Order: sequence, then C-alpha cells, then structure tokens
Amino acid sequence: MSFLQILAPELTDRMLADFLDLESSLVVTLHIQSIDQSAAIKNIKRKITDLDAMKIQEQKKAVRAGYDMDVIPSDLVTFGNEAKTLLEDLQSRNERMFLVTMLVLNTADTTQRLENNVFQSGGVAQKYNCALRRLDYQQEQGFLSSLPLGLNQVNIQRGLTTSSTAIFVPFTSQEIFMDGEALYYGLNALSNNLIMADRKRLKNPNGVYRKGTGTPRKQQAVRPQAAQGRGKGRAEVILTVVYHRQPNMERGLILCRQ
Repeated sequence: MSFLQILAPELTDRMLADFLDLESSLVVTLHIQSIDQSAAIKNIKRKITDLDAMKIQEQKKAVRAGYDMDVIPSDLVTFGNEAKTLLEDLQSRNERMFLVTMLVLNTADTTQRLENNVFQSGGVAQKYNCALRRLDYQQEQGFLSSLPLGLNQVNIQRGLTTSSTAIFVPFTSQEIFMDGEALYYGLNALSNNLIMADRKRLKNPNGVYRKGTGTPRKQQAVRPQAAQGRGKGRAEVILTVVYHRQPNMERGLILCRQ
C-alpha cells in the first residue's frame, strides 16, 4: 500500500491513465472530500496571517543581525504567493476546496514481482513530479481504504481546488458504441475501445473519406455502404464515384448486390 504525495504545482490528466496502463496488477483509490466554501476561505486567510507573522519574525532577526530586512527565506515568499493566489481563486473564480487522498494498491504472486510493480508505479509518479510513499505501519488501514466502502482510514490528505481535482476524474473521452446495425470505425485514441456506430443514427449522418497518395478511395467508400445495405436486407446499393484522373470519364456507377 502506498499513497501519492503530490509535489507538482500543476498536474495533467495523463497521470491516472499512465497508472492504469501498467501491465502490473494495481488498484487506484481516490477519496475526495469537499470543504465548505466559507471554512476554506477562513482557513486560507489564517494561513496567510501565520505566514505574515513568520515573515515579520524573520525581518526582526535580520535587523538584529545587522543585515537587510528584505533578505528572508525563499520558502516564506513562495508559500505566501501561492496562498494569495489560492485565496483569489476561491473568491473570484468560483473554485472550491477539496481534500484528496490517492492510494495505490499493488499485488503480485511473489515478493520480487511485487517490488518490481511498486518500482514501476513509483516511476510513473516521479514522471509527473510526484512521489509514491509507502504506508509504513498503516498497511491494514490503507487496504481497508482501498475497498469500495467509501471509508478513508488514512489521514493523509492534500488540499486541491476544483480544476486540480478534476484532473483525477477519468472521464476524459466519449465512447461511441451503438447496438444494432453498427459498423466498426476504428479505436478510440485515448481509451483504445472499439468505435461501433451507425452513422445514419448520429446527429450528423454525413461521411467524409480522406484519401492519401496511393490509397484506393473507391474501395473505402464502397465497403461501408455495401455492408450497411446487406445488413438492412436491401437488394442493391448504388454509389456514385467521381473520377478526377480521367477527364473524359466524369462519373461512374458502382453496383453492389447482396
């Protein structure tokens, strides 16, 4: 059992997909808890006040030591700017605060294979400037939190805004899988699922055939129409194909019989 320590200032929606694309057996669990808007704003203002107090203390130490009072630790400046930006997002950009806990459960048949799976998962997290930390002395709590019970027993949470939390929602693609007289049109580039559709039942039933150099345009246009014609029990399908290479032959008729 491990938890994801989010260190990156920005996240991408490909991180969860890369975790799920691993060939090893793993379970990714997300616990997301919403915080009341007024409580979140009050908490951030309190943090900003604490940072300002720490900044004043560092300036007093600088004056007593006899050097410039503007020389303060860079972490205080960074945290202060991030807190002010977060407060502005909550007040003016309709953002909300969420407490997120991301757990990763790796399983394997042997100890060596389990170590390899954990190492691969840690590589994915490191790719996105995050860290995958093991739950020392909390393996049982982490396992119970990974079960589909909606119970989080791991008190390790990361505060994220609405836009940052939406990165972990895996619904980033729309699937097209229609029943009935549907044809195979390829694979979804994101989810690798089949695209089965009857284009005449879609909002826009038009079809566009893009031809490259050396590609038989005539066969690409005939096969889907002929398949739909056979599926609906029609006796024949007549297609009109325009020939551009032969100026004397403007149009030709292709007859596809069942």
